[in-house]
Amino acid sequence: MQPDARPRPEAYTVDGVTPSRVERPANVDELCRVLKDAYGAGEASIVWGGGTRIHVGNIPQRYDLAVDLTALDRVVEHEPGDLTAVVEAGMTLAALGSHIGANGLRLPVDPPRPDAATVGGTIASNATGPLRTGFGSVREMILGMKVVQPDGVVTKSGGRVVKNVQGYDLHRLHVGAIGTLGVIAEVAFKLVPFPAGTRTVAAWFDDVEGAAAAAMQVVNGPFLPEALSIYSGPVAAGLIRGLAPRGSGGATHLLLSRLAGATATLRRQTDEVTGAVGTAGALGCEVLGSDDAGPVWDCAAGGQDGACVVARATLKPRDAFEYLAALEKAYARTGPLTLGGTVHAGFGTVVVDWAFADGDSPDEAAARATVEAAYTEARSRAAVAVIERCPLPIKRTLDVYGTLGPELDVMRRLKVQFDPGRNLSPGRFAGRI
Repeated sequence: MQPDARPRPEAYTVDGVTPSRVERPANVDELCRVLKDAYGAGEASIVWGGGTRIHVGNIPQRYDLAVDLTALDRVVEHEPGDLTAVVEAGMTLAALGSHIGANGLRLPVDPPRPDAATVGGTIASNATGPLRTGFGSVREMILGMKVVQPDGVVTKSGGRVVKNVQGYDLHRLHVGAIGTLGVIAEVAFKLVPFPAGTRTVAAWFDDVEGAAAAAMQVVNGPFLPEALSIYSGPVAAGLIRGLAPRGSGGATHLLLSRLAGATATLRRQTDEVTGAVGTAGALGCEVLGSDDAGPVWDCAAGGQDGACVVARATLKPRDAFEYLAALEKAYARTGPLTLGGTVHAGFGTVVVDWAFADGDSPDEAAARATVEAAYTEARSRAAVAVIERCPLPIKRTLDVYGTLGPELDVMRRLKVQFDPGRNLSPGRFAGRI
């Protein structure tokens, strides 16, 4: 163990539950020993990375040990010629990007706060960013994985290069499982080269319908951007004011399209997107180079400061726009709360957050109304909303994953198979598994 790795258990509280102790293994062997000892003692463990998404999931039923993986932060192997890298789960996405970027490569996975978000936490929480439009989710970038089971036994699946991947893709089970089936220790990724150049087309509209019409023209056009997302709410309004040189004209929704390629390709793509947003009635449009666009994307992805409720749902793209529009109409009835929304138009994921205005006291009834609206509007479109964040009194009364169907029985059987003693994050997954 590292001599300075004795943080206070209070720093690892999850939903009001504090562990008795914290372990910070320095390598995979130490991780195996920590889990084996906890298994023998019948202790329940929750794994920590950067903590950026530790709020995702139900309230833990038991929590004795926090396992901090941030010391497992090394690049195990990197083969630029094979476009692959094997890294430990505690490495941050920013650190990984810096390492592989020196060879002109990137991992196209872009959740918020890459300086703190770790590889393992991103996978375990199935974090989503705009680049999923062009490259798929983090699951599609995984070639193989080393996982430590609750009894300390190491299991491996997949391979380290594309041609060696064989057998069942058992590592896919751990994507979004928030550490309930095993502890991710190492991950082999496939990488992609940086494009020759990038541009972002930013266009603003006075309603979600106009932004959606433009986005669908692009989706159904001759190419798909690397990222294509619509933003609304206070953050979007602030960005629009900064982008609009002659005033925003009352715009409320911002459409961002990230384009990539050589100069001629970028010119052609830019013409396609600007034509689409013009046809859809955009109030304004700006074309940004990569340096100017980076801060805009980062700010848009961050959401509202102090959001008290965050919901996520994935629907058909058309339904996704309707889902956001319905919640925008409903949130006005929740009193002091303000709504911010994101629709990733290329794959239909909607993230909506609500925050209390500065100076307003938290109102549990208003927050509960937003939770119910998120669930109701998703169910009406044959989808399921996941409440990623909400006040603790509300969280105690619900399953944040909503009401699932027959798939819940499969999940329960997997939990029994992988973690029969319920030692890993008991109660935190769907159905309080």
